[in-house]
Amino acid sequence: MKSKTLISALVRESDAEAMASEARLGVADGADAVMFDLSELARENRTEETCRKLVSSVAVPAMFCCYDLSSQDSLPQVDEPMLAAARVGAAYVDVSPSAVADARKAGAKVILSEHLLSRSASYDETIEIFRRQRDAGADVVKFVARMDTQDEFETAKRVMAYLRDEFDLPWIYLGLGAHGFEQRFLGSEYGAAMTFALHRPFPGKKDQPLITDFTVRRNI
Repeated sequence: MKSKTLISALVRESDAEAMASEARLGVADGADAVMFDLSELARENRTEETCRKLVSSVAVPAMFCCYDLSSQDSLPQVDEPMLAAARVGAAYVDVSPSAVADARKAGAKVILSEHLLSRSASYDETIEIFRRQRDAGADVVKFVARMDTQDEFETAKRVMAYLRDEFDLPWIYLGLGAHGFEQRFLGSEYGAAMTFALHRPFPGKKDQPLITDFTVRRNI
């Protein structure tokens, strides 16, 4: 039987207290887990103590990511705060391949991710990325790319069919752009391990669903 796709509240704020508050609101909306994105938190605040407070702020699994936002085309991982989160009880951390062993040793499972912010990816390129992440030791593989045309959306469906039928690891596959919103709902139909949603919209972002968009559909 296909496992339920976890709805993870995506929380990204510049203040730790605001992150904890937003996480609690996300859980109240029905989120199964919380992904704390530390990317906009000041570097000096990306500490073990901050991560401990965030982990303890919710009664669902807490996951962490942190990216270098200076890149226009991708989001390279920032590993140091992820290892701090792993040491204080994070369920999953999103790290670069070089930090996989250290994150596991610190007690967390590992998400390996890649983001293409400015372009789509072909079927073959996407499958190769997922295989590369698997072979690097991921517990969960994650890929995000643009899906602006109908052809790109159809390619995404082919990719998800492969992941459902042939791939041997939990996966997260997310679209940006014109078809991003629609593709994120399809993930649960194809057996995605997890998707991400918000308690309230990010300004200017139209491809990120709300948690309640998912929970309403679950109850239909």
